[in-house]
Amino acid sequence: MLVSDVCQGLGPVARGTIKQLRIVQIFPKTTPIANSPAIGLAGEENARAILGTVPVEADGSARFRVPALKPIFFQALDGQGYAYQTMRSTTYLQPGETTSCVGCHEQRMSAPPAAASFALALRRAASEIEPGQWGGRPFSFVEVVQPVLDRHCIACHGRQKTEGGVDLTGVPQQGFTRSYWTLCGVKSADGRLVRGGDPAKLWVPRFWMRNQIQATPPDGGYGARGSRLMKLLCQGPGHYGVKLADGDVRRLAAWIDLNAVFYGAYASAEQAKEVQGKRIAIPKIQ
Repeated sequence: MLVSDVCQGLGPVARGTIKQLRIVQIFPKTTPIANSPAIGLAGEENARAILGTVPVEADGSARFRVPALKPIFFQALDGQGYAYQTMRSTTYLQPGETTSCVGCHEQRMSAPPAAASFALALRRAASEIEPGQWGGRPFSFVEVVQPVLDRHCIACHGRQKTEGGVDLTGVPQQGFTRSYWTLCGVKSADGRLVRGGDPAKLWVPRFWMRNQIQATPPDGGYGARGSRLMKLLCQGPGHYGVKLADGDVRRLAAWIDLNAVFYGAYASAEQAKEVQGKRIAIPKIQ
């Protein structure tokens, strides 16, 4: 695959802001009923896996190899690993196929700029996907996010006390964990845990339904860049001296930018393993 310039279509993004593309594989649903079992608090969501990242050159170009016969989408990442923009559809390549894009969310009728033939990415071999810590297996909130909460949060929000009524422990609750409900759900007037209201007002903003037509403005307003949680932990005075390592910031950002899913599988048995912190394999049906 070749991207001529990721900045095309991203609005007034400063040249050099986008450092990588994240490649995410979507798994076809293998259970018959929508939201049963649920993947997260977003309705009709698909399970997925981060395959890894590829570099973006200084001129915004990227050239890389992807696995054939797998539905994938891309996220344009800044230097901190936040998604500046997420592709809200998938693409799919046959074995041996080559394809290209002008940019990210560029106008459909646009053509590559004349300088595309001199793109820096064309001067080298295609990049292979760098899997990183979580690449190549189904995503799991318990594996990726809960360790960050255990290290930095549950001393005050769990264990012996729950400051402000906030419980960030990994204790199973209503199909997920207490921590997931705390960050993603809200309580209704009668005290029940429900999905929540305006995503922009939640700690973790996200799209509620995959089948709705939604605008996806640049700058990640519905992802980690717009998250109240990330701003609390990473901006200004911080939160009671909590200092996240770069790896922890990237864990939280990756989760939020994947639309805050909890599970990486549809089968109840596989989900039960993930709640226990066990890794599961890529499903046979892809």
